[in-house]
Amino acid sequence: MKIMTFYEWRHASIKKVDPLILKSIQCPEPKLVWVSHECIIEKNVTLYPMVHIRGKSGIGENTTIDSGSYVTDSTICANCHVHPHTIVEDSFIDEGCEIGPHAFIQTSSIGKGSHVGFTAQIKRSVLGTHTRAKHHCYIGDTNAGDEINFGAGSITANYDGIKKRPTVIERGAFIGTNVNLVAPCIIGHDALIAAGTTLRKEKINPHAARCGEQCYDQLIMVKKKYAEKTKEQLSDIEMEKKEKIEKIEIIAEIAQGYEGNP
Repeated sequence: MKIMTFYEWRHASIKKVDPLILKSIQCPEPKLVWVSHECIIEKNVTLYPMVHIRGKSGIGENTTIDSGSYVTDSTICANCHVHPHTIVEDSFIDEGCEIGPHAFIQTSSIGKGSHVGFTAQIKRSVLGTHTRAKHHCYIGDTNAGDEINFGAGSITANYDGIKKRPTVIERGAFIGTNVNLVAPCIIGHDALIAAGTTLRKEKINPHAARCGEQCYDQLIMVKKKYAEKTKEQLSDIEMEKKEKIEKIEIIAEIAQGYEGNP
């Protein structure tokens, strides 16, 4: 794998890359950024000093990679921001994601609009769209759906000393602070696991809530929140039904008027 400075890569790429793309790439210190001769960089990308892009990597347009970050054999799509000192290996990061600082993404796929924050590690996992793992998380061998929240310090404990075990978390689930999911676990959609809870090889039904010994107040509060949310959704549905019935009645009256006046 041939590695060169961005300054050298830019000169070597003049014949094979659109000059307008090369001109649009922002690199304040081109001699302090290293890139592989196999990498593809699209327009309006910003690369800060001490960035390394290795192997067959691709960086989408309008993406920023901050200082001290390493990208190896990975694709980072458009409109992403990789914050300082982040490592991305053998992974796919979809559009509009925020990664880091000090995050480690390894052999994983991160869905559109997701956030992986400070010192979080994602390993052999899939995160759906608009999922957040913002602080000190470890997510390993996990299939996580859309719009999931991982609280600070939450962990999927995937290794039992003999074998790596999977965790499945369905869309809309809320994983509280310092939650331990001892795999294998299945968390149903829109379920809530309150802060400090440890689940051991369990299956949690959709919309269910589980809590540790000292989390009852939080559990009651969140149950009320979900009840209010469900009530609002039902109210909206009833309103839509009422509006449809009113429209049908108006149409029927108009139709009767036409029948009476041929």
